[in-house]
Amino acid sequence: GGAASGKSEWAEALAMRLAPRRLYIATAQAWDDEMRARITAHQQDRGGDWITHEAPRDVAAVLANLPANYVVLLDCATLWLTNVVLAEADV
Repeated sequence: GGAASGKSEWAEALAMRLAPRRLYIATAQAWDDEMRARITAHQQDRGGDWITHEAPRDVAAVLANLPANYVVLLDCATLWLTNVVLAEADV
């Protein structure tokens, strides 16, 4: 689905059913008021039952240091790739 189509909410609900321990890797960057509002809404919707890592570009570093027995939700792969490309980083 496209932006704001409910993908994150669906994935969060699935993760909550799968495991009591959940890790959220957030790739969004708050460049404007609209994105800041979307990020805040996502944080509020998730609540405090998640470990959250902000990783706009270096998702691999987070994945390399995962605690055992966690369900991991990467939100969003498209934003991550955009961040890497715009930073002219090594994919």
